[in-house]
Amino acid sequence: MTMIAISHLDKKHLNVVLCIGGVMICTKFCYNIIIKLSMSGKSKNHVVKFFHNFFKPFFNCGFLMRREFFVKLPSYPIRLTKKSYVIVNYGSYGTVPIKVQQYQFNVQKELEYCPDLFNRLTLHKRYEQSRVTVASAVGCQPDNLVFVENLTEAITCSLRSLLNCLKKNDAVLCLRSVAYGAVVKAIDVLANEYHIEVVDLDLQFPIFSKNDVLIKFEEIFINYPCVKLAVFDHITSASSVVLPIKELGEICRKYNVISVVDGAHAPGQLYLNIDSYNVDVYLGNLHKWYYTPKSCAIMCVNKKWHDKMQPSWVSHATYGGFQDRFFMQGTKNYSAMVSAGYAVNEFTECIGGLDHLHSYIPPLIEWVVKLYISKWETEEVQIPADMKAPYMRTVYLPDIFTEVYGNAPNAPANLMKEFLEEENVAVVILTVQNRMATRVSAQIFSTKREFIIVANLIKKKADELRVLCL
Repeated sequence: MTMIAISHLDKKHLNVVLCIGGVMICTKFCYNIIIKLSMSGKSKNHVVKFFHNFFKPFFNCGFLMRREFFVKLPSYPIRLTKKSYVIVNYGSYGTVPIKVQQYQFNVQKELEYCPDLFNRLTLHKRYEQSRVTVASAVGCQPDNLVFVENLTEAITCSLRSLLNCLKKNDAVLCLRSVAYGAVVKAIDVLANEYHIEVVDLDLQFPIFSKNDVLIKFEEIFINYPCVKLAVFDHITSASSVVLPIKELGEICRKYNVISVVDGAHAPGQLYLNIDSYNVDVYLGNLHKWYYTPKSCAIMCVNKKWHDKMQPSWVSHATYGGFQDRFFMQGTKNYSAMVSAGYAVNEFTECIGGLDHLHSYIPPLIEWVVKLYISKWETEEVQIPADMKAPYMRTVYLPDIFTEVYGNAPNAPANLMKEFLEEENVAVVILTVQNRMATRVSAQIFSTKREFIIVANLIKKKADELRVLCL
């Protein structure tokens, strides 16, 4: 049939078809070469590096970067469909690139090929390679860093281990007004279990400078000398505030207080040098911003606490050294931890590293904040510029949301569910100082289009609520 069809084409038409086909083949070939060059951030070749730096601002961000991810976002210029989602929440669960998922799947295939071989001979070597790579990326001595599954596990085993070192009438400091809910619950439950008091520090907005935080922090230690352990965030979850953890750590050392930092949102978002902070324990998730598969977080523990720190589970290496205790925690899927080094060092660096991410995401976030404020006639949570997170900001929703829903505990979750089920929109709704707000977050493949849709959706919902209240 093909030969018959071709025979009916005159020579002129045949040349046109061949020309178009040749152009398409050449275009695809050139595109593949350009993509390969744009993803060559780790190359040592100066020529390749030159072309990488030239192409990455065009091909390694925005719409074209979606080639590296599975996310189903609306395509240009088509409107949102049933099979696509407007996603403007990347802080909760993160997103894993296709190449990292493939790497993890290959690890799992290697495991299943011969489980005995993998678990008894291969796993420890691969785990250690990944762990050392991650330690280098976050500025931590490898001997001080261990993997856990998530920050919830990390804060639980940290508190269990350290509260056990306190004495009767000692207290733990909690930044309750800005701390993550699960962390607050862990402090309350475990402090009660160990008969330790909880002292709250109430941070209120606006914050005009980091000194506002430092002064309040030190006042607590002066007024409550019973405080012997302090838990504080690097980046607060709901309000998106970067706290001055190095200075807070110095205050803790001054008053002989154990410092535990909840850095859930920091790895991959901030340039980290954990050793320089001189805190006792630093915890961070790798799945949120460092492109690592779910179920991988870090615990960086000062050497003086190695002997005290115990994992969540009692296993074979319970009486072993710090690294041994946290390595083998029964039979489970270690592929995320083994893949972490690849995600942090290979993928992130290939697309251009944190410098490239910071060149695209923060300006986009700044644009979105201005859009929301203008569209909704509202304001951002007031903090100084040097305390704003690069990939996350928090903007108050129109006041009508707070007036209608008040402080109903399930209101934010119900609204998020409504938007997801009825509008295919994944957005974070939360409460900051008794006002309903949304946390703005973006990824390297985000575009203005998604945020325009969300801005219009929230405005439409606000207008509907105002009509209902008439």
